[in-house]
Amino acid sequence: MIKARKRKCTVLFAILLISISFITVFSKCSPLYGFNNSPDVTVIFEVGRRMFDGQLLYRDVIDQKGPFLFVIYGIASLISDSSYIGLYFTEILFSFVSLCFVYKTVSLKYDSKRSLLATFFVACLMYCCPLNTYGGDTAELMMMPFFIYLYYIGFRYVYKNVSIKPYEYLIVGITSGCVLWSKYTLLGIYIAWFIIPAVDMIKEKNFKKLFSTCLIIAGGVLISTIPWIIYFGINNYFTDFINFYFIEQGKYYKKLALSTGILFGIYRCFIYLAVPIVSFLSSLLIKKSKHQKIPKKLFLYNLLLFIILFIFIYIIGNGGKISYYFIQMFIFAIPGAMALIYTFDNLFNKFDKSSIKKLNILTVISVIAIGLTISFTTSSTIHYLGEDEEETPYYQFSQYIKDSGVENPKITGNCIDIAPFYKYMDCFEDYKYVSPLNAAFPEMTEHYISGIKNGDYDFIINYASERNYDKTMYKSVKTVTYEYQGKKINFYLYQKIT
Repeated sequence: MIKARKRKCTVLFAILLISISFITVFSKCSPLYGFNNSPDVTVIFEVGRRMFDGQLLYRDVIDQKGPFLFVIYGIASLISDSSYIGLYFTEILFSFVSLCFVYKTVSLKYDSKRSLLATFFVACLMYCCPLNTYGGDTAELMMMPFFIYLYYIGFRYVYKNVSIKPYEYLIVGITSGCVLWSKYTLLGIYIAWFIIPAVDMIKEKNFKKLFSTCLIIAGGVLISTIPWIIYFGINNYFTDFINFYFIEQGKYYKKLALSTGILFGIYRCFIYLAVPIVSFLSSLLIKKSKHQKIPKKLFLYNLLLFIILFIFIYIIGNGGKISYYFIQMFIFAIPGAMALIYTFDNLFNKFDKSSIKKLNILTVISVIAIGLTISFTTSSTIHYLGEDEEETPYYQFSQYIKDSGVENPKITGNCIDIAPFYKYMDCFEDYKYVSPLNAAFPEMTEHYISGIKNGDYDFIINYASERNYDKTMYKSVKTVTYEYQGKKINFYLYQKIT
């Protein structure tokens, strides 16, 4: 009993250590990074901070994400509203929970050492892969504890034939509600996940259980929804909130051509997730060559999740446009890591079997070597460690504006990618639409265009494109080339002519 408890504590400590290590080295919210240039983090943090300052969401302060996500960031802003240290600790907590469920999933097949090894490998992919372009704290990463919990109980159901208990369905409902009120385009995984247990209930003609299960899940969603009914209800804004969140966003959010999205999707899934996919396929080949039975239900479970996630990300979630939308796909790193360990075990089995210890060491070294190679060669954030602040457009533009002599300058920008300037310069326009032109909301667009036309702004910052503003009103004063999300991007600063 004492030995088992000690082993459990050791495992939890090891997972915590993995979480702290990866978040500290690869998240831009870490103290090791001098500045966080992620636009999503900047915008969501600003909205959460304003929400906790008393502004009403979607009326006084607006962004496309959901209220649950803003609450997470708002709580982090209570720790510090001038830095991201609160988000850093939040990320460690969420990472720890995610990796605990990764470990629990893998331990359904392997011992604790191999399960920890697989957990480490999943962390290498999840926090370092180029899909994670913003270096942490996107809605996708924040929801990973929910996704991996869901994957775990589904994996246990199809692999170990362990029934899903009513309280677990309730948790599924609550977590799906949290996802619904964070970024509803991420809900595809829940739909895919429920298909297999639902089909089993239908096959058994247990319609009563199917109905009660749906009610339990719906009850969980309701539990997650009650806080927002109260929050918006007491402000007489619930109907407006629903209209904006589900209708207005879909109408004005920028879309990418479906064919382009699918091409991007195929590229990103099979290039960035090559290691788990190849490992998974190779393990199937090994099983077949050994005439071992392939667990068809488990294979179907993963295939079904993959296909439906693909559909949701590219058709509903506009996933061909932005890399980090693919982060949900990292749940497949779990069977991929298991397959990788299985493959190495079988490869090294051909050697001298008299020393099982050597076999274990070879497997450990191989998986760690692959994981660390992926981490430090593909990470899009590691470049910013030790970055010279004075080389960034954020520093150079802020210095120029300070030296310009303009008192209380009013500043705007042409897209969401200039949002990090908010945190750095703290002198942007205090406007309810925090995310600049991320969606073509008529009120936002009109405000931006008329503001420039009327000369309301002292400075304009442009990302990636030079604009021909009225030359009698604005002049180009500075251009800085900066490596941003793996590309060399030009940032342009314009000043009002006085």
